[in-house]
Amino acid sequence: MKIIPGPASIELAERIAKNLSLPIVKYSYKYFYDNETYLRVDETVKNETILIIQSTHFPQEKHWLELFILCSTLKDLGASEVISIIPYLSYARADKRKIEGEALSHQILIELLGKSGCDCVITMNVHNPEAFYSSSKGIEKININLFHHIGAELKSEYKNFIVVGPDKGAEEDVRTLAKLLETDYLLFEKERDALTNEVKMKTPDYNFENKDVLLVDDIITSGGTAKLASKLILEKKPRTLQFLCIHALSKDEVYLELKNMGVEKIISTNTIPNKQIKQLDIAPYIAKYIKEKFL
Repeated sequence: MKIIPGPASIELAERIAKNLSLPIVKYSYKYFYDNETYLRVDETVKNETILIIQSTHFPQEKHWLELFILCSTLKDLGASEVISIIPYLSYARADKRKIEGEALSHQILIELLGKSGCDCVITMNVHNPEAFYSSSKGIEKININLFHHIGAELKSEYKNFIVVGPDKGAEEDVRTLAKLLETDYLLFEKERDALTNEVKMKTPDYNFENKDVLLVDDIITSGGTAKLASKLILEKKPRTLQFLCIHALSKDEVYLELKNMGVEKIISTNTIPNKQIKQLDIAPYIAKYIKEKFL
């Protein structure tokens, strides 16, 4: 088994390879003046199992195309098995039609991944696990819930915090984390307009005054949900408020705005690399899973 660090996840891939003591396949890539991608695998991969580590954050289409090209090239060069580890799987929220005529981009991309030569796809905290597993029957799919892993790492610091989730859809993750932290949890009631994307929230009936609060979500993009939930919590005068997510997709100004509001600390995992906030390294958890399942 060997590892290829996709252009979007080089540092993470190198950490995973180090954890597993696996060799890294040498390959070359560059972008031409018109932004087309050039890629060349520089060593033999015949009869090898290859792990590609490639997140699909911005620019999403570019990173997906690189993944397709890598899968197809490796299979064409004789790799026996290609496993795509996609720490952040973009387009996962395009999993069902809220309005007639919408493209089901999630299903389309998983289908294309299988057709490109990928035998198995492993991701973390996908938006809708049910839709993920039901898409493209020709490819093995695995979703790792990182909340099950990071709780132990956070326990000493957050044991006395109240864990708060932005909506009922987050209940399983929030409950899991709260159990690992040996603390309680609460949930907001959230509604999102399908056309305008506007979010409305109802604050849980709880006295946050002088409490330490950990607001938790799987993903932050525009920051609308996190900002609204933070505003409602801060109005009830907690001692501290921190925000934790798995996938940090926001622009830097969103994190700055949250901090200016009074959010003391913002934490994510490194499924998407970000130098502006504290990140928990998921490489040991992915390496452990790979070792148990494939080695």
